[in-house]
Amino acid sequence: MWLLLINPTSGGGRGAKVGAEVARYLVSNSIQYSDISGSSFESARTNLRESLSATINGVIAVGGDGMVHLVIQELAEKKVPLLLIPAGTGNDFARVLHLPLDNPTMVLEKALSSA
Repeated sequence: MWLLLINPTSGGGRGAKVGAEVARYLVSNSIQYSDISGSSFESARTNLRESLSATINGVIAVGGDGMVHLVIQELAEKKVPLLLIPAGTGNDFARVLHLPLDNPTMVLEKALSSA
């Protein structure tokens, strides 16, 4: 099972749209996931911390650099894959990794086909 963490306000609301697209992709490809998005930064962090005790395939983070920072801080000492779906304003992490900034389906297909 994958953990899905969405920042719906990233990129001026783009996170919500991209997050919905990611969820549709996961459902249509029968990929098990749990949406652990919170109503705030702190609730998202708490949900992630609590969910990491379960056996998971990895974390799918939809958002911008703030979301990436949150997830990386929690995964730093763990061997858990992170799949970044850029949906922020700057997307510096995604740019450095040469991820497509406007095609979440491509990112999902490439990453999950090798998972």
